[in-house]
Amino acid sequence: ARTSAAAFLRFLQLPTDHAAVVSFNEQGAVAASLTGDLTLLDAALGGLRTATGTRIDRGLASAGAELAAGRRSGALPVVILLTDGLQNGDAAPVRSQAAALKAAGTLVYAIGLGDKVDAALLREVASSADRFYPSPTVDDLAAIYAQISERLRCE
Repeated sequence: ARTSAAAFLRFLQLPTDHAAVVSFNEQGAVAASLTGDLTLLDAALGGLRTATGTRIDRGLASAGAELAAGRRSGALPVVILLTDGLQNGDAAPVRSQAAALKAAGTLVYAIGLGDKVDAALLREVASSADRFYPSPTVDDLAAIYAQISERLRCE
């Protein structure tokens, strides 16, 4: 998954484009603030560690806060959510955070990695049904990221 995310970063027009890396488990955390620096983004991806818990809502909240604090004027706000699990607890906070992002004009893409994701919830999280990507295997991720990057060029 890290390799595919790193490949996605290379599809971007860095340093003009900016990206951030946000992780989530029981909490959401910004691993790399919005930047056009590929070295920093790669280091953040390399530093991600798995932990217990899947609080998608907290990951979305952290991504939204990062966009609100660091997005350049006129830049298209985009969140790409990658999750390999089910929301721990009630799904209502996930819907609420996704709605807030979309109301702020953010395009939200959702990728469900593996066969134990709540596909219905992730379809709701995405800005549109065609912005949800089921990915049964890690090998599918590279193609999905390529599709998303191509769509972003047309946005």
